[in-house]
Amino acid sequence: METRVFLVLLLLGGEAIGANWDWGTRSPLDNYVNREDNTYTWSLLETYRVDAGNADEIEDTTVYVLNMTSQTWKDGNYSSRPVWYHHLTIAIPDEVTEFEHSFMWIGGGRNREIDEPPTPDSDTFVMATASFAFETQSCASYLKQIPNQPVFLPMSDDPSRSRSEDAIIAWTWRYFIETNGTDPDVLLRNPMTKAVMRAFDTVTTFAQQQNTRFNIQKFLPSGASKRGWTTWMVGCVDRRVFAMAPIVLSVLKLQETVNYHYRAYGGWSFAFNDYWSQNVTQYINDPRTKMMADVIDPYSYRTRLTMPKMVIQATGDEFFRPDEPNVWFHDLLGPKYLWIVENTHHGLTFAELDIFNNMVSFFGSTTKNYTLPEFNWTLSQSDGSGAIDVFTPQQIPLRVSTWYGESADGLRGDIRRDFRWAVASEEFPGEVDINPVVWDEDTLAIEEIVEDRHWRATFNEPAEGWLGFFVEVVFENDDGDELEFTTELNVIPPTWPFPACGSPEACKGTIV
Repeated sequence: METRVFLVLLLLGGEAIGANWDWGTRSPLDNYVNREDNTYTWSLLETYRVDAGNADEIEDTTVYVLNMTSQTWKDGNYSSRPVWYHHLTIAIPDEVTEFEHSFMWIGGGRNREIDEPPTPDSDTFVMATASFAFETQSCASYLKQIPNQPVFLPMSDDPSRSRSEDAIIAWTWRYFIETNGTDPDVLLRNPMTKAVMRAFDTVTTFAQQQNTRFNIQKFLPSGASKRGWTTWMVGCVDRRVFAMAPIVLSVLKLQETVNYHYRAYGGWSFAFNDYWSQNVTQYINDPRTKMMADVIDPYSYRTRLTMPKMVIQATGDEFFRPDEPNVWFHDLLGPKYLWIVENTHHGLTFAELDIFNNMVSFFGSTTKNYTLPEFNWTLSQSDGSGAIDVFTPQQIPLRVSTWYGESADGLRGDIRRDFRWAVASEEFPGEVDINPVVWDEDTLAIEEIVEDRHWRATFNEPAEGWLGFFVEVVFENDDGDELEFTTELNVIPPTWPFPACGSPEACKGTIV
């Protein structure tokens, strides 16, 4: 019945209904994550005492590692692993001042029988979670195996192939599209989201068992890439999310944003290979892809996303272009912040500590009801140049700076609007080549127009290729911790080197 109602709504005008679900309507994702599942259970596996302060070699935090079974997703006809289990690490410091809010890091990992539960020595995220709990004097957690993997897909064209990550997701997209959207439950984003919600439940119950003062009803989730998408989606369907920090996932407004990907590169980044090999790219403009986006695109739930949001991007991301938020960021409601991290890629190498520190500051600012910084900006292009004007009407920032990079520094950046750190090798198929686009700070390109209130960064168009630049603004919260945000990316010239792909045959495209 739920599926039939969804299809009827789409046929009768789902563009108006399904494309922006409010809390008074229920999407297929709502139906899935709120459906009772008696598979859910958890048990404690290990307990550790650690020095999370990393300064005095004194054990100050207790780390608990749990086994949690979150749900049964479909059945053995669809997946060799329909019952999902996870390792859930919960860290509680000896000194706690925050009993109602909690941070959760959503991670990946595998579900092999030989895998041992994570330990403080074997998994860096365990100690990072403990450090986060210690720094914020709160309960923090780390959920693994989102999604459960590897799996075999009996209904696929190659049921003997072991699949993980995007190889699973791409097949569920293809299945949804080619069966005309009759089974929204098959989309892997659904169980990934539900698993986080069950982890919320587990943290609430377990923390209260350790200390009855805990009454955790509010969560700040964060994760990267596929887990970044899951971060968005759990905020779309669970009101316990009081703030969020999705990382390197910026394909909101899915069809339009991905079309710009094609127009920038003239094909599909090698990171999209799983979707390309499953022929999903040929469906990018298909109405059934719109049906799918109505279920799993965070933009389709934007009315609900009123909580504070810190969206983290990477300048050299091989999956998602750093200027993708320009398509949809202005449509988001509530407090919203963008942070483009320079000189790193999709894996965020070299940026881990900066992200940790900014996350601690963001968590503290939102849980303690500090006044969040207010700043806005405008992007402009004219007469062979571009500018970003930044306005800070209330809080005076500590620092304002600008960063820029040129696509022509890369291998084919003279003909592609391409800032990736790596591209598909033209000489060695199946391999990748480093794409040396380096971002530099330019102190001369920014001027203070009105003291402490208005800044302008200006760049001229490059002789070839494209130049991207953004302004970085650093504030200080009431604890004295720094909060680092940026504007959107301004790319000049404001042109796209390739036309939209149009037909399914053209949209199939090639890997670049």
